[in-house]
Amino acid sequence: MAEITRFIINKASNELQVELYNDESIQLSFEYLRVFSPAQNPKELVSHKKSVALVLIESVGKHGYRLTFDDDHNAIFGADDFISLASNFENNWKSY
Repeated sequence: MAEITRFIINKASNELQVELYNDESIQLSFEYLRVFSPAQNPKELVSHKKSVALVLIESVGKHGYRLTFDDDHNAIFGADDFISLASNFENNWKSY
């Protein structure tokens, strides 16, 4: 199981860098994280999130990290969620 060692928020590029224990680094845009949030109803199309901002990251124990966006949406992401989003980026983004 992958473990997160730290987050780096880049507000200039609107991206979150997730660094993992195995020295792997994942970089995902705030828009992508918001649109493909694990708390999002898969049947509900989310759009117009290009300018969404990530405002808070907080640990929720063994469950992962709660990401809160400036549109009041929040979701809990685990390391496996970030890895899956990175691995499936091209297919997800095409479907969006």
